[in-house]
Amino acid sequence: MMGEEGKVAKEILEAIVEMADEEFQSLCRELADHMDVQIEEIESSEGETRIRGEMKRAGKDPVALVLAFKKGTAEPEDLQRIVSLDKDTVGIFITPSGFSEDARTYGDEFEIKMFDADGFISLLRQYDLTDSLEDRLRKKFIEKEGVRFLPSIDRLEEFMKLANDHYSINSYKKALRYVEQALELKPNYDHAWSLKSMICEALGEMDTALECAKKAAEYNVGDPELWLALGNVLSRMGRPKEEMACYDRAIDLNKKFLQAWTNKGVALHSLGRYKEALECHDSVLELDTSNTQALNNKGAALRKLGDEKGALKMYEMALEIDPDFVDAWINKAVLLQLIGDDAEAVKAFDKVLQGVKDDPKIWFQKGISLMNMREDANAKKCFEEALALDPSLIEAKTAQEKMKSGVRKKGYPCYGDYDAKDEGCAECKVSNECKEKSK
Repeated sequence: MMGEEGKVAKEILEAIVEMADEEFQSLCRELADHMDVQIEEIESSEGETRIRGEMKRAGKDPVALVLAFKKGTAEPEDLQRIVSLDKDTVGIFITPSGFSEDARTYGDEFEIKMFDADGFISLLRQYDLTDSLEDRLRKKFIEKEGVRFLPSIDRLEEFMKLANDHYSINSYKKALRYVEQALELKPNYDHAWSLKSMICEALGEMDTALECAKKAAEYNVGDPELWLALGNVLSRMGRPKEEMACYDRAIDLNKKFLQAWTNKGVALHSLGRYKEALECHDSVLELDTSNTQALNNKGAALRKLGDEKGALKMYEMALEIDPDFVDAWINKAVLLQLIGDDAEAVKAFDKVLQGVKDDPKIWFQKGISLMNMREDANAKKCFEEALALDPSLIEAKTAQEKMKSGVRKKGYPCYGDYDAKDEGCAECKVSNECKEKSK
């Protein structure tokens, strides 16, 4: 069974055979240019083009050659034109229609390099010329069918499948070409615009991604998923107010749209509107009591509102449902550290590090709790690990210096042996409790 690439190659070859002579000559010239041929003369007749010139070679003298192209099947007499040239001239014959048996025997005898359909396609791909041929093929298809008929459903679905397949393997430029072909067939296709938005975002073209997401929602205003997608693009562009308006539109269309409620809550949190964010997370939990993402997000909002016990409860509820929920473990660890329970914080950081060993900030945070517990040797190892992963992590360097000087958690410096003249004393908020060595 012919694969997709084989089908495309077959269509390209058919398109070459059907080319007007002038267009065929243009393709031959383009290929010669990419092969570093210094063109001296071009001869053309019906279905044939011959190019004489010199081919550049790295570190060597250029070599004289003739490039012969024929749309139809090559016969011995076609190759004779090359043989009649100077014996030092390299002969190359290219045809998408192949060689007769006699022509192939003749070419082998006189050492003519022959490229049939597979070789021709290979050359075109080597020099990135297949894309322009696919574009020509697509335009001809549109001219032939696009004006008089509705888009071919099979063709449209084929382009979308290819676009999705290439997107899924991070082949974004190829995916973009296929989705644009789908849009040429159906310019108001909402799913194609949505996919193009995702592809452009992956390519870092955020302005284009935004315009495509807007078009997708414009062509299907009643689809809440498209409004969610538009909001997500705005989120990544740092435009939370516009982002929330999209989530509101999605929620208006579907009151039970959990992801829209979740994303709106996160957007409100980023704006410091924690009570409103809390309401969104509660809306999710009313619809899904075991939604771990909502429990974790609610915990983050409660912490910002000063309810540390409530926040810790939310993180623990999320972890009861999903013991491997890394974000909840991180939030729990940081909160335990904040309220002074460093021993439990270290256990939580260890749980995080079971799955995320290459995050320098987690190593740093664990080191802080160990330092607070006066486990300086273990704390030192954590700071060293953090700096090995990120040598520019200023916090870890500062923590190392403070540990050496005696400074500990929340600015409390001394533990009975601190010299007021040492660096760090000025930042201490409880120096009156210090028993300085100098006294």
